[in-house]
Amino acid sequence: DRPCDVNVPEEATLGYHIGRLHSAEAAEFRELEAIRQLHDGYLHWKTHGKRRDVLRRMLEFEVIRSVQVICCTCVLAGSDRLRDLRFSHVILDEATQSVEAQALIPFVRGAEFGVLVGDHKQLGPVVQSRAAADAGAAVSLFERLVLCGYPVWPLRRQYRMHPLISAFPNAMFYDGLLEDGVTAEDRRGVPFPGGNGVVMWWHIAEGESPVRSGYANHAE
Repeated sequence: DRPCDVNVPEEATLGYHIGRLHSAEAAEFRELEAIRQLHDGYLHWKTHGKRRDVLRRMLEFEVIRSVQVICCTCVLAGSDRLRDLRFSHVILDEATQSVEAQALIPFVRGAEFGVLVGDHKQLGPVVQSRAAADAGAAVSLFERLVLCGYPVWPLRRQYRMHPLISAFPNAMFYDGLLEDGVTAEDRRGVPFPGGNGVVMWWHIAEGESPVRSGYANHAE
């Protein structure tokens, strides 16, 4: 319902599929939508607005119930919008950036098979409470399963970074097992002063100050 910067094909939206329904409720909803457009996106709540919301929820559920794949956030998977639905297969992308409680939500909807995609050696969940982090909330479901010995299938080849940039995380975090799928020629640098155009270290010894639950460095 909210605007976003992601270019989603119209055929993948709920609005598109609601518009293709042929029931009496769908026809009534389209009439109310036409009235809403005539009034710059507003409807009187008592006369039309409440009825439109009821129809929209009903038609949304009719569409959602008819499809085979649903893409949503972990939290939305537990919302009333997906009430009474069960998902036998769950694929969770960026799984290491969700706190464990969030990641578990889609799995309690009857999951029989699950795939978690992510990298627990990169960005983890954002937990602002230090007490919660110390209690284990900063450990994602992905990382917890890795620590428990569940099988992991790592991707061995990276295509993003210049080999000079990937050399450090490869040695520091991946035991030298990463392969470069791009060459130095594929990732030409920029004219940094006094460097190789790819990697530059700039030492700033002071200027750090506490901000909320973290730190900032205005000199940097």
